[in-house]
Amino acid sequence: MSADPELQQALRQEIAAYARHISDPQARSICDALQSAVQTGELDEEMWRALGHVLSVSLESGRLRKLYGPHVEMQAERLFQLTPQGQQLQSALAQANQALAALTGQTIQEMTITLKGPGAFYLQIRTDRCRMRLLLDRTGLHPVDIETAA
Repeated sequence: MSADPELQQALRQEIAAYARHISDPQARSICDALQSAVQTGELDEEMWRALGHVLSVSLESGRLRKLYGPHVEMQAERLFQLTPQGQQLQSALAQANQALAALTGQTIQEMTITLKGPGAFYLQIRTDRCRMRLLLDRTGLHPVDIETAA
């Protein structure tokens, strides 16, 4: 991982802030290892996953932008896409885009969003030829079901 020194410094501070709230010794040791990995730029799979978790919390809360500015936030967003969590989201979005591509050329008759639960919603799209339901949650946008008109 090669990161801008400003981003590296912000990441080290975010990891330290995150670690202060952890009481589990094993989780703390992972944070210590992550600090070293970010410093050297050498991250193994476990460190990429840990970095993805810290970035997720820092980005979702708005903390990175508030403390370090939009430039660091944008760099962190790009870095997040390289983490296992970011790659999982990219995969989910690719599946959703593939499902949405099936609607090309159809006339949209109705679109609704309904609550599934905390942080999870259904997007329902009804066209002249089908009805599609997608789940929007923290892990991305996922096709749930597609019904075609008979």
